Amino acid sequence: MQQYYSIGQIASICSISIQTLRYYDKINLIKPSYVDRLSNYRYYTDADIKNLRIIIDMKDTGLSLEEIKDCLYKENYTDITYILEKKREEYLDKLKATNTILSRINYRLENLKLQDRAADTISDFINSIEIKEIPKRTVAYTRYMSSCSHDQIVKRYFDLDNLLKREGLEATGSRIAIYHDFLNNFNPLNCDFETCIPIKTDIVHKDFIRVIKEGLYATGIFKGTYEGQCSVLVEWIKEKGFQITGPGVEVYINSFMNTKFPKNYITEVQFPIKRC
Repeated sequence: MQQYYSIGQIASICSISIQTLRYYDKINLIKPSYVDRLSNYRYYTDADIKNLRIIIDMKDTGLSLEEIKDCLYKENYTDITYILEKKREEYLDKLKATNTILSRINYRLENLKLQDRAADTISDFINSIEIKEIPKRTVAYTRYMSSCSHDQIVKRYFDLDNLLKREGLEATGSRIAIYHDFLNNFNPLNCDFETCIPIKTDIVHKDFIRVIKEGLYATGIFKGTYEGQCSVLVEWIKEKGFQITGPGVEVYINSFMNTKFPKNYITEVQFPIKRC
């Protein structure tokens, strides 16, 4: 003899709310096997319980109710396989996006830890200077003459950011500026400087991608606004018996592009060097 269960009983058996069961009925996902004409009460059977178990299992794979409805009455397993493979790709894309965001958060947290290392004063900056090997850096870049004001730099980085999005490239590090005429009649209102964003790619033949060669650098990290730290580093390099072999590099670890407060800027100044 067929056994019938009230909507309350089926909700208890399947650990599902009465409201959800009513909604499933409304969208024709699973309808009660019997509805009393007088009371309009819904009644379910053991077969309905089995179908609800299948629905709950499919929900656990992240399928939408529409996708579950599509799967529920398909006998051909290849159709179900296609739907699940499509859902897997969807979640892999979401996972990739989440991992990208986590990497950015971790990178920002590591950079903020440099607040304690960064020099507040010129004397502290001099004491922080070190010589180190820096590996090659693949960057997307623009280079042309312009003002190097904060407003201009922000616009140029916006252009680079948009370029990376169009090309499907991901930034992998802090923004970089290279001042090609810093040691030769530098004019901040009209200077030859390069804006760069480190990227991960094997493609280097495009006209907006290049490699900054690895090498020996004199570097120093300072906190706050610029107060001549580049010139101080140049003098330190000369005093220590080194020769500058290329343009000055500024790495904007924390800058006006990600904080409103100048006291929280963190910049690493770098000059490629060799012994005289």
